[in-house]
Amino acid sequence: MEEVLSFLESLEDDRQQWKIVHSLKDIVVIVLFGTLADCDQWVEIGEWAKYHQGLLKKVIELAHGIPSHDTIQRVMASIKPETFKRLSDMAGDGKGSGVSLVIGLDVVYYLVMCMTNYVEYAEKRVNSWAFGAGEFAAIALVLILHILINRSALYSWLLFIVLSLLGLGALLYDAPPTILSGSFAYGLGEGLGYIIIFYICGGAIKRSRSLKMFRLYCLMFFIEYFVISGILTKCNDLFSGQSHILTFGMVFILCCVCFLLTPLLQKKVFDAPWTDGLYLTDMVEYAPVLAEAEKVDTEKHLGLSPRETEVFTLLLTEAPAKQIAHTLKISYSGVNFHTKNLYRKLGIQSRTELFAKFGKK
Repeated sequence: MEEVLSFLESLEDDRQQWKIVHSLKDIVVIVLFGTLADCDQWVEIGEWAKYHQGLLKKVIELAHGIPSHDTIQRVMASIKPETFKRLSDMAGDGKGSGVSLVIGLDVVYYLVMCMTNYVEYAEKRVNSWAFGAGEFAAIALVLILHILINRSALYSWLLFIVLSLLGLGALLYDAPPTILSGSFAYGLGEGLGYIIIFYICGGAIKRSRSLKMFRLYCLMFFIEYFVISGILTKCNDLFSGQSHILTFGMVFILCCVCFLLTPLLQKKVFDAPWTDGLYLTDMVEYAPVLAEAEKVDTEKHLGLSPRETEVFTLLLTEAPAKQIAHTLKISYSGVNFHTKNLYRKLGIQSRTELFAKFGKK
């Protein structure tokens, strides 16, 4: 953020100096924050800035208060495209977005998979039917965790770590029950890890909004497949007699590190907004009410944003504000902001009026 502010300070303002009331830096920062808050109209950005003026003052001066949405639109229209490109590059460099942690998680995932794959292919201890059943169970578990009960991706990541360790531990014993249970746990863990790690990597690329991050991940995958795989294969050849015990020990250490870093991972990676991206259109149970809300928007020409339509839908289902925030993965203040804009467009003042006008669903 400091780099962005420093860059904005250096920008030349082409406006006539005697007419300037609100600085260029203040206006651009307001637009940046408003855009990150899901505001997609100038009026929404202006309203959001008024509602969060205290937050903005921690970053910019706002010596003359919040500019009107017309002023914001006019000033932003005068900014050169090169400036937007530079700001986009600076915002998408991955700093502060948990990208380095995502790369670390991917390396951990690949190390665990390489070491357990050695047990599968070199020592031929894995039962293919039990392993396949575990993979299919992983898909069902992901659907239950993240679609039906709306849990964080952190749950799947921790399950991947635990199941991989348990599966590998069971495969140390050459007995039919342990081989079957170990193979199933290994398949379940690998399926969860595969789905979640690519989901998180995709979220990091989405957050960066830059091909640089995509190229970085492509390079990372290349290094994993051609460098890390070679090193691990060499290590397994050197310790061929005790390789399965060595493998279990390394996976155990990786699991311990991941559990120790769980609070940091939860804050920087799994609770970050770029890992969510879940919309009501993805949830079957809200489809009828959402369709009705969209119909009202079309018939009355309200001009609701996608997020306002979603808040409208959940308000009609009598969901409290905290539940709406949890369902949409946005902040409580964000729900209040969108609700306020929705009431203004509907010409009402409260949820009681909303129910009186549109009924409860």
